[in-house]
Amino acid sequence: MTTRAAIGLAIVIISIGCMIMLAPGPEEPTGPAPTQPPGPSPTPYIDPFTLAITECTLLGGEAADRCLLNRTMVIGNASMCGLINTTLVHDWCERDMAKLRHEPERCDAVETELVRNECFVELSDLTKDPALCANITGGGYKDVCLQRAVTITQNVSLCSEIVRQRMRDGCWYDVALNTKEPGLCDNISDPAIKDGCINYVATVSLNATRCVGIQNATYKDTCYESLAKLTKVGTVCLDIGDGVQREGCLVEVGTKTNDADTCLHVTDQGTRERCVYTVARAIGDGSLCEHITDPELKVTCTSRLGSGTGS
Repeated sequence: MTTRAAIGLAIVIISIGCMIMLAPGPEEPTGPAPTQPPGPSPTPYIDPFTLAITECTLLGGEAADRCLLNRTMVIGNASMCGLINTTLVHDWCERDMAKLRHEPERCDAVETELVRNECFVELSDLTKDPALCANITGGGYKDVCLQRAVTITQNVSLCSEIVRQRMRDGCWYDVALNTKEPGLCDNISDPAIKDGCINYVATVSLNATRCVGIQNATYKDTCYESLAKLTKVGTVCLDIGDGVQREGCLVEVGTKTNDADTCLHVTDQGTRERCVYTVARAIGDGSLCEHITDPELKVTCTSRLGSGTGS
């Protein structure tokens, strides 16, 4: 192929390419664009308050009121209590919302006396405010409220405001036991409860001098005996009024502490000397045999222990 022919062929090829590029493309579709098929409509939002009222109302009667009570506690909307018609259920709603929101003024909206008193008692506990007890109309509930307030606030003076004597005594008793303060027992009116209070405080504080405040002779002796054994001080036994109990206390403390001097306080000769012999054998001290006058027991003592220490 000549050079001219080659050039001519190239020009033809280029011309055809240009014609292809300049040729019009397929026509664009005309008219409105196709639409997608419609989807499901969105569910309209209903707030929990409206939904609860709608659903509960369908139940009717007290069932509707109880439904509203339950929904009120879940939603926490106190205004729902006002929609409840049954008096007792309404009162429960107001009481529970008062507790939930720490709003004692809601207790005033309670009509039933029992529920209203419960409301103030429980709010007094939750808010640690004993002044709320004054709103209680029932004497028993008021005393319960004050007694619980003492425990929560540690304000012992509230015990004196309790009307019923047994509950008031119980309040002072509990406070004395918790504080281990014997002077608080003096506020107790009932003699038996008062003695029990003093006995307990004396025992837990290991202070025998406090037993003197006990009026009942048997309780007082028991107090001294308990303290003598707990403190292992034999001379405390000497304050026991009953002779048999005093002797038994001296023997027990003397032999358990190996204290011959405690044994020597025993007035009965035979009991005293057996106590001394028991201590002498326990510590191996033959010199204690000299305190024994019973011939047979003295021989036994000296033959086993000799007449001196460590024999």
